[in-house]
Amino acid sequence: MRKIVFVFAMALLAIVLLPQPALAEPAAEPVVHGVLFHSPSCPHCREYIENDYPLYKEEFGDQFQLLMIDTSTTDGGECFTEANDTLDFRRAVVPTMILGDVVMHGKDEINAQAPDIIREHLATGDGLALPPLTCLESYEGVESESFLSSDNIANIAAVFILIGLVGSFGFTATMAYQSRQDDNRLYEWATGPNGRVLTWSVAVVALIISITLVFHETDDTLARVMSLASTLALIVIVIAMGNPIYRYIENRSKVQQKGRKHSRRLKKATIRFPNWVLPVIVLAGLAVAIYLSYVETQGEEAACGFMGDCNAVQQSEYAELFGLIPIGVLGVVGYALILVLWLGTQVSNSQVVQWSHIGLLGASLFGVVFSSYLTFLEPFVIEATCTWCLTSAVVMLLLLWLTLPEGWKALENYLDGSQSSADSQLTKARAQKN
Repeated sequence: MRKIVFVFAMALLAIVLLPQPALAEPAAEPVVHGVLFHSPSCPHCREYIENDYPLYKEEFGDQFQLLMIDTSTTDGGECFTEANDTLDFRRAVVPTMILGDVVMHGKDEINAQAPDIIREHLATGDGLALPPLTCLESYEGVESESFLSSDNIANIAAVFILIGLVGSFGFTATMAYQSRQDDNRLYEWATGPNGRVLTWSVAVVALIISITLVFHETDDTLARVMSLASTLALIVIVIAMGNPIYRYIENRSKVQQKGRKHSRRLKKATIRFPNWVLPVIVLAGLAVAIYLSYVETQGEEAACGFMGDCNAVQQSEYAELFGLIPIGVLGVVGYALILVLWLGTQVSNSQVVQWSHIGLLGASLFGVVFSSYLTFLEPFVIEATCTWCLTSAVVMLLLLWLTLPEGWKALENYLDGSQSSADSQLTKARAQKN
């Protein structure tokens, strides 16, 4: 397997690191040198290089030399990290342009500032040298305008997971509507053996994705620890949830062999998962969120698995909410909140338990909706997929299916209780009026 991965990596680097023309020797006229960090999976990078950069060349010609560095390669990623550490980026995103000591993030900021900076230094006759970065001395990726095609396997996986997220939300909404119309067929399906088997299947998918992170060689200690923690937690979950399913299938087989007179026992049989399953699932998601928050807040290069391009995703503008809050930090807060709500279901106060179950369902639903948005961005907008993000999305989907039975039951009890209270007050008001 290592040989296969090595050969694949070498082929990938051969495509990306094609021989490129060297920097032009300084002529008698001043020359402004700049650096552009980009990713082949970044649509804004592509838009700048294909549409905006030609206008720069048209105006400045050879007096503007731009070194384009692909951050999805090993050398490019290390150079991006060095630049971030040296120049203290406000945001570790692509595209990022450096002209002298001026750092510009995003296509709009580059187009707003770069032309004036170039004109200013050309007007003085001094030009502008490359920024003082060690990695630039030997880097050969000058004016690379070719893009590597995205990882199709990861993008296809993201599409299937997106279908699962959207489909599960649609199922929940339809079930809620039907239940309020006294039609409990979908609820009974979700809480019955079929729904429980589906929930276990989601856990298996989460485990498979997480395993791809564990068995990928990396020097990132935190990535190793968090991927291993997430995978071990999911292994425990798959076994714990699979055991009652196995017993149910075994009992079903025995009952069927005894004939129809025992079929009532089969209909009454249920599959119950251990109560501690939910917090362990939360810990699996929390491990993923902690690593992503570290990468996003520290500007470090992400250690991805066998598939996907985590760095393209983490360096995109979508790695932050409103350009301020790292998505990984939101994940940590969200999983911590779910853990607190689960603790609320373990107390003796019935009202606290009821509201905690409702809160768990609401938090899981919100997580699925938000994960759907993020998962949609990866293959269709960013054109790259992060395996860590997919793991978190499937964990959130698993939480939805796990909290759905008790959460909806608690919500219906609350709604029915509120309606009964309202009817009682209306009856009293009418009696007093008469």
